[in-house]
Amino acid sequence: MELPSINSDLISNTSCITIISPTCLTSKLQQFITKELATASNIKNRINRHSVISALNSIANSLPNKIPSEGIAIFAHSSI
Repeated sequence: MELPSINSDLISNTSCITIISPTCLTSKLQQFITKELATASNIKNRINRHSVISALNSIANSLPNKIPSEGIAIFAHSSI
């Protein structure tokens, strides 16, 4: 399956882009996001750290209970 083209304005303000396989379990994604949040807390630049943590929290809060058969792509950004 080919991904559609993405508006360049979206990419320039995006902190996280996540593409999730349909075979992935939501519980595994939650574990992965928790691990990434711990890693993100080590980012030295305050603005980058805040952006990444905000994007990861946004992803965690918007995960569906079940991944659709075609998978999902999540784009998260934060405006500072």
